[in-house]
Amino acid sequence: MFFSLSGLLLNHPEWFAREGGEGELLEVELPAEALDELSQKLDEGAGLALYLQKELSLVGAFQSAEIFPGEEAFLRFGGAKGSSDVTVDLATGFVEYEIEKSGMVELMHNLHRGKESGAAWKGLIDVSAILILLMSLFGFFLMFFIRIRFAKSMILLGTSAVSIAAIYFLFVP
Repeated sequence: MFFSLSGLLLNHPEWFAREGGEGELLEVELPAEALDELSQKLDEGAGLALYLQKELSLVGAFQSAEIFPGEEAFLRFGGAKGSSDVTVDLATGFVEYEIEKSGMVELMHNLHRGKESGAAWKGLIDVSAILILLMSLFGFFLMFFIRIRFAKSMILLGTSAVSIAAIYFLFVP
């Protein structure tokens, strides 16, 4: 049901008013001792990202960092729930970060596509797809073994195939 509903939403985003997407700009200053410690281990931004995730209410998982030693660090966090962009002045410890939370419709779109949703959610999508495929194939092959409905099943199968092909060739640009 979730994938059917979110699939409908993907096809018709105009049905819902755009919600979310409004960024919230926040500022904070890192303590001097934390700044000194982090400045010594700027390993591609992972240490700084881990610290910032603990200290700030960031949305998303760490994705990337651009670090200019002694000057600034730019970090990007993202996920299905939204994103966070963080700028750290490495000289003063001044941190400016923007949090953009996904609205409900955007969240459902991201989950439907598996976009930035993590390995567990992608696994759930795979399991759901396999189960739906197996049930569909079971129903498809079952119509070949019910003799009373075999003729009607073949007519329905042929009509469906011709209709889908006609819609594709006539209406898909």
